[in-house]
Amino acid sequence: MKTYTILGIPVAQGRARTRVVKGVAMHYDPKKSKDAKDDIRSQVVQQNPVYYDAGPVQVDVTFEIPRPRAHFRANGQLKGNAPIFCDKKPDCSNYLKGLEDALNGILWRDDSQIAIVNVRKRYAAKEPKTVLTVLSLAAFREAV
Repeated sequence: MKTYTILGIPVAQGRARTRVVKGVAMHYDPKKSKDAKDDIRSQVVQQNPVYYDAGPVQVDVTFEIPRPRAHFRANGQLKGNAPIFCDKKPDCSNYLKGLEDALNGILWRDDSQIAIVNVRKRYAAKEPKTVLTVLSLAAFREAV
C-alpha cells in the first residue's frame, strides 16, 4: 500500500473533443484535462511510485476542493455551519476518470485493474489537493 499526494485544484475529466482531418475523425482530450493529467503524472513520478503490472488493486481517493467565499466570515474565519463534503458539480466520477487515465502505465498497467474504489469529494482544510492510496489485492482471496 502506498499513498500519493497531488497538490493543486482537482480537475474533472472533460468531454472528448473530435475534429475531422482529411475525412478521418480524430478524438482528443480538452487542453485543461490534458494539462491536468500531465501534472498528475509528473507529481506521482516524483513520489517513487509502486507499479502494479498485474492483478487487481484497490484505490482510495480524496479530492479536496477549494471552499467558496460564502463559507467564510468577513474576518476570514470559517463559518460554523460550513459543510465538510462538497455536493456541487463536477461529480466524483469525472474527477476519478481523469486520475485513473493519467496513471495508466505509472501506477498500473491499465485502469481496468481497479477492482475496488472509495472516493470522497470534500472541501479542503487548507490547500486543495488529491490524496490517493493504492493497495494490491493480489494476495486476497474472496470466500465463496
